Amino acid sequence: MSEPASNAALGATRSQATATSQSGLPNQEPSPTSTAPENKGAPSEDAALKDAASRGEDVGADPRRKSRVPEWMSKALKDPRSWKNLLRCWAASWVCFILLFPNKSLATLGQAAFFTCIVTIMIPSNMPVFIWLLANTTLVLGAAFGWAWSAAGMAASRRARPAGVLSERLQSVQSSVATATNPQAAYRGAIFRGELVQPASTGVTAAFFVVGCYFFAVIMAKAPKLKIFAIFGIIVMDIGLTYGPLFPAPPYTIPTIFMLPIGVALGVAFACMLLIFPETLSHSWTTGLTELLGTLSKLLSVHQDSLKAIAQDPAAARSFETKFAPVRLSAIDLLESLGGQQAFLDLEVSYARYSNKDLKSMYKKVALTTVRLMGIQAFHHFIEDDDINYGASLDDVTEGKEVLNDDVEKQTVHAADTARLHDLRQKMRVAQRQQGVELSQLLPKMEAASERLFAASYQCLHETSQWLRATNQNRWLGQQSAEQHQKSLDLLTAAAQELTEAVADFKSKELAQLIAPYDGEHFLTDETVQDFSLGCRPLHLAFVWVKNQERFALTLADFTREVRHIAQKHPRSKLWFPLSLRKLWKVAFSRHHGHTGGIVSAGAQGVEEPAPATSSTMRDLDSLPPSHVGHKLGRSLAGFYDFFSSSDGMFALRFVIGSIALWVPAVLPSSAGFVYQNRGIWALIMFQTGMASTSGELFFSIAARLLGTVIGLLAGAVCWYIGSGSGNGNPYGLAATMAVVLLPIMFFRLYAPPILLLPTMMCGVTVVLIVGYSWIDAGHLAGISVNSGIGIEVAWRRGLLVIIGMAVSVIIVLFPRPPSTRKQVRLHFAASTASILDLYESLMGAFVTVADRQEDLASLDETLASLRPRYVGALVRLKGLKAAVGMARLDLQIRGKWPAKRYEQMLTVHARLLESLSQLFAVLSDTKDDLEWRRRFGKRTPFCSPEITQDVIATLVLVQHALKSGRLIPPGATGSLLDRVVVRYQQVFRERTSSNASRAEQLTLEQVRDDTYVLHMAGVSSFFAFVARLDELVALCL
Repeated sequence: MSEPASNAALGATRSQATATSQSGLPNQEPSPTSTAPENKGAPSEDAALKDAASRGEDVGADPRRKSRVPEWMSKALKDPRSWKNLLRCWAASWVCFILLFPNKSLATLGQAAFFTCIVTIMIPSNMPVFIWLLANTTLVLGAAFGWAWSAAGMAASRRARPAGVLSERLQSVQSSVATATNPQAAYRGAIFRGELVQPASTGVTAAFFVVGCYFFAVIMAKAPKLKIFAIFGIIVMDIGLTYGPLFPAPPYTIPTIFMLPIGVALGVAFACMLLIFPETLSHSWTTGLTELLGTLSKLLSVHQDSLKAIAQDPAAARSFETKFAPVRLSAIDLLESLGGQQAFLDLEVSYARYSNKDLKSMYKKVALTTVRLMGIQAFHHFIEDDDINYGASLDDVTEGKEVLNDDVEKQTVHAADTARLHDLRQKMRVAQRQQGVELSQLLPKMEAASERLFAASYQCLHETSQWLRATNQNRWLGQQSAEQHQKSLDLLTAAAQELTEAVADFKSKELAQLIAPYDGEHFLTDETVQDFSLGCRPLHLAFVWVKNQERFALTLADFTREVRHIAQKHPRSKLWFPLSLRKLWKVAFSRHHGHTGGIVSAGAQGVEEPAPATSSTMRDLDSLPPSHVGHKLGRSLAGFYDFFSSSDGMFALRFVIGSIALWVPAVLPSSAGFVYQNRGIWALIMFQTGMASTSGELFFSIAARLLGTVIGLLAGAVCWYIGSGSGNGNPYGLAATMAVVLLPIMFFRLYAPPILLLPTMMCGVTVVLIVGYSWIDAGHLAGISVNSGIGIEVAWRRGLLVIIGMAVSVIIVLFPRPPSTRKQVRLHFAASTASILDLYESLMGAFVTVADRQEDLASLDETLASLRPRYVGALVRLKGLKAAVGMARLDLQIRGKWPAKRYEQMLTVHARLLESLSQLFAVLSDTKDDLEWRRRFGKRTPFCSPEITQDVIATLVLVQHALKSGRLIPPGATGSLLDRVVVRYQQVFRERTSSNASRAEQLTLEQVRDDTYVLHMAGVSSFFAFVARLDELVALCL
């Protein structure tokens, strides 16, 4: 088989630098997608409406009427499962709060009794029981570690106290308070005024405080999943090491001020988890899988609607991304969530129709199905690029206008263009007009041929989601009878069979219809092969769509058969026990694909520092590999130094400096009393929990915390006065008032988008603090020597403490040199470029290996299996980069305005590079059993050319180095990579079409109709698109 060397893939040439960002991250609210058409094999209208309603969709709403309610709020309000979670979390918070009112519970919990409610706000009970236990085990371990470390510090400081001096001061204080009306209260007041503080013991305590702060800061930076551990550990440690130096004897139990409320909060929350709509991880995970299938159905609907729109007006491809991106983002989020939780499935006892191993098997299939469905977008992007590259040509075709040669010559010359590319692009457009075949003629044929395929795909998604939903909701009661079970098996079998037959029908009819316009005088003869190769770009674009649609359908059919196999294997629910605990530690210390229970600020989630290279990959120009133990020890010390000087190390250092600045006044005799009277410990806690690693993240954190605090101050004061009037507190009024206020707070805490998470938490915490402290300071807790007032008095003091904590953060972060979010974003793009390079090298290695030896197919399967999660991980990182780019806009721009649009375009280019690589992965997967095809593809295209491969790798390395160093690429450092690929491709074409070439090397009608030709041109188009994107990436770094 041979193919035209027409450079038809040149339509993938680099789009203009002004192209809008289409990285998969929406810039606006998603547009409502139309429902699936009633095609043959599609679910009935009633069934479709019922299925949509079960997913919480408003099937009766007028699609033309735009709702003013945000989508996330509307979705949560309509979902019964959301109401169950809300009720459970609200009940836990409210019960914890009303424990303030009984005198016995208040006396037991102490002056931080309200902290029980704060814990339930920070870590709500909206998780499966097992995940909740793991998260709160982390919390308890962190708090226990903080208590143990503070106890060790107090024990060490006791040994540093001079016994004689301590005895003398103790006698002096006791004699001075002996004449007081209440000697015990006076003695306690003397302690908290710092009259028994000694420099030696305080210095030892300071050393423990510094080490503890540094340790917890490193945990926050290096292990985001353990941030709960660090947050609660440092809160408990602060209490012990701040108040410990004030006492004459180590108060080892003083951290129980927080430990007791934490224990009570966990007990109440756990009871609510078990009694109010309990949910296992298996049930929650299966619900997420069902939701993902519904999202895939919406994604498929967007593709179908876009194909119809483009068939009527090819210029509609410009708006495709605005419809596709929100749904794709939802699919990626769900896939990431399922992937992060599946590691815990083996650790849980469950009762279901399917084992945890079965769920993992379904996840592998559905993850591949999701990737394949997203691959269809390549066709729309190719059309959009043609629209941009060819100026108004698509509009002209749609309106039936004649495009003159002068119009072609007036096309925009792009930054990466050469004279050869520009001339070739003109010839391609002229050849298309001469042949009379434009993409607008092929699109209606594609739409008609795909109707059955779309309908069968909807049916598979519908039947699998229906079976999963039915078996998930009826695990214990209402299980399927034998007849119902057999009916489900028949429906799944029929759906998979119908989709398989639809694919076969699609392949046979689609190719014939697409090639039909080329029959006749413009088709393949010795005289017309050159013209055909120049004008067949529309046909090759259609081939890209055909192969991606076929891949998705076959993968979906395979997933449906897998679900059917599991359904047949387990007709009844049974008890499944855990398999292993081996992965728990690995999952806990993973830096990606996890959630931190909402403790991480929205800005910090996408700004992690890229992981450094391992020792096996690091190369040092200044030293040879280590040859003895001294060299290895020296490298270890150098690694420690590198960490201390890294952004994570500097964050930990700044964290320690700020903590010490707020800790010292609490242990100085001249200021200890003032700090204690005004509860200054909360300023220290506010600084530590709000510390940011970069200035952009800091400014976002300050804005979010101020917003949440202001709203919380007003709401807290209003709640107090509504529930108490002018008195000192009414337990019934306050309980009723907080029952109402906690409901919206918890709703926003559970379902608001990440950008509103931090303000919501600050608002909830502030409300609870104001009402809680007001109740305690109103005289309801005996033995308290500090009083901050009630209502508005507590509110302004709380606001001042928040401002103090944030002011210290600003000073610490901005001086002497603010850490730049822009630099972190740039380094992340460098890491993303490195991951693209790694994927490309793996792809080339696998392709070259299997092109040489057929016996390496087993290793190829392993390579492809390892590439898929890496590809999904790269998509997830790009999703996080969108938020990071927005955060970088908040940086101090002293040296000049930050080129945000350049990085947004770079985000688009990286997404398109990954998309092209995904297409090439699919080509390799489709041909893994065809050794001869791979050899011909490598021989007849520049894909496996050593020179081109070296150029691609060198280009990626050059871009990575530019992004890491922050230096623009010199203009003469690289030329157009696409131009070099075209030259290589034309050389191959001339060799194959020369008079000396054999007949087998020349393109024929039979070869064009062969499926291998379709796959070949889809691979060629994807490679040309990949190279064109590289040129665009280089242009953004010039």
